Amino acid sequence: MMPYAMPPAETKLSIRALAGGYFGSRNDFSERLSAFLGTPTCVLADSARSLLYLVFCHLRAKAGSGKKEVLIPGYTCYSVPAAVVKAGLKVALYDMDPLTFQPDMQDLEKKINNGTVAIVGQHLLGIRSDIAGLTEIAHKYKTVCIEDSAQRFEAPLSPRKQATLADFTVFSFGRGKPLPLGSGGALIASNSEDLAFIAGEMETYPEKAGKYLMPGIVRVFSHPRFYWVLEKLPLGLGRTIYDPSFAVSNMPRLYQRIGSRGIAELDKLNKHRAAIGNIYSAHFSDKGGSHFNISDLPLVRYPLLVKNRKPLSQLTKYGVRQLYPLALCDLPPLQDSLATSRERSPGAREIAARLITLPTHLSVNKYTASHILEKISKADVI
Repeated sequence: MMPYAMPPAETKLSIRALAGGYFGSRNDFSERLSAFLGTPTCVLADSARSLLYLVFCHLRAKAGSGKKEVLIPGYTCYSVPAAVVKAGLKVALYDMDPLTFQPDMQDLEKKINNGTVAIVGQHLLGIRSDIAGLTEIAHKYKTVCIEDSAQRFEAPLSPRKQATLADFTVFSFGRGKPLPLGSGGALIASNSEDLAFIAGEMETYPEKAGKYLMPGIVRVFSHPRFYWVLEKLPLGLGRTIYDPSFAVSNMPRLYQRIGSRGIAELDKLNKHRAAIGNIYSAHFSDKGGSHFNISDLPLVRYPLLVKNRKPLSQLTKYGVRQLYPLALCDLPPLQDSLATSRERSPGAREIAARLITLPTHLSVNKYTASHILEKISKADVI
């Protein structure tokens, strides 16, 4: 029997988008993205974590030596604390509600202090978070809110969103993200002077060489019959790594050209994700097993809290995976960079212990989704 491994999230765009990257001359991704977001301009970089790092450096310089902490969710991508640490700041954690993935606002208000440089909010897996509430608290304490929208990218954006609710919003275009170009990130801001300063800093970083064959390789090997090969290669697929020594560079022009064509495919990707998510939601709602208000949301991966993850190995070939294996308070290499050694995040720990994710990408149709649900039921994990 041939090996079979379905990707956990979308890793590729169409042949047309790739051809535009390799053979086209169109390189107006920044302009098209700004128009899509309803903002005058945006800043591009090789990754969202690079942009977070530049924002943190900028805020640290503006705040002076008295402010040294960034408040982030207790369960989030390890790139976020890596960017904080690279900027020379300390990581403070606020807890999350494990049944909704929303910020624990009471815990956040206990943690915020005169040394807080910024609060980071996230849309984990694409579930809309209360960024308005986070921004209100941030401004109340005379600090700023950064919206981590790496896993949420919808169209069209509402007028409220177009006004940039948070002080800064960062998007990611890496593999598995809503618009999976394979590399890149974008930043918008409510203050044009802040954005202009960061854009000036970004201009000092050159474009890194390499990665030019990667979009084509990923396009071919993302097929379930071949995806296992990608996971065997040292590309970081399927692994979440904490690395504050990452390099910063401009977004490669190849990926910008792919983005110029690929942004037109976002609506199709999001509609498909929402449709597959609704199949999962209907199934688990009937069983009383869904705690999330996620109907019609274009989730990059569908979340499910389970009582037993031991049978998970039986489900990985169907794209069922963990997300981040540890809450940040339990991540060993981060301990020396925490604002306090007494950081405790029980809600985040519960998410880390119980969360699995189901695929929603274009390779999953309603029959595949039903098959995945059948396998989950037989594995007795719920």
